[in-house]
Amino acid sequence: MRLPWLLPALLAAACDNAPSSDYPTSETGIFVDVTVDSAGAADATIGLTADNPALLEVTYLRLEGGDTLAMTIGGRAVALSERSLLGAYQYVGTASAVADRAPLVIAYDRADGQDAPATHGAVPDAFDLGATATRFSRADGLQLTFSRIDGADELVVSLRSVEGCFEPFTERGPATATVLAISPARFVLSPGGPATCNVEVTARAVAHGAPDPAFGRGGLVTLAQVRTLALTFDR
Repeated sequence: MRLPWLLPALLAAACDNAPSSDYPTSETGIFVDVTVDSAGAADATIGLTADNPALLEVTYLRLEGGDTLAMTIGGRAVALSERSLLGAYQYVGTASAVADRAPLVIAYDRADGQDAPATHGAVPDAFDLGATATRFSRADGLQLTFSRIDGADELVVSLRSVEGCFEPFTERGPATATVLAISPARFVLSPGGPATCNVEVTARAVAHGAPDPAFGRGGLVTLAQVRTLALTFDR
């Protein structure tokens, strides 16, 4: 099951959920993750949370009592469905043909209490991901290339060896980068690993949106263009 990149840390601490109607908007936070692939297909995940000081945990909120979430991207409505992962409630949806800079708007409508109609952001521009070599060794390091990325705040690149040649790691850089050089030292070899491995590279051009000010606990809104690349690694 796919997990958005911002939610696993929250899930690790979660063991509590409650009806949204139990908490005013001033005690609620919102977390949004939208990813768009090279075909313009978008996956969106929304979570509502509240603090639980008694248990020192996050409480996940499930929509009840007439409270609703509505989402549009590029001016088109996105149908949302409820999903629960170990009691952590999320609201997920998909969209197609999502254009560069498509605006995102999420409205939290309350049956009783303060609405939060204007959580928002914009999708970064599409980009191309490449490498100067499709096969590389640890001694050589790796150089990744990117076409111009507009509308993003940062570039996040993750590398994973499918067969376990090296420990997975993440590099960060400015969204203006067109080249990312990864030094040999970043490839920490796994003891007893195979001589050659397939490598999965995932690059995210991330833009940060903003929660509606009515959310008293704030939140995090991220929208990302995501690209992947398959390479071969020699120890």
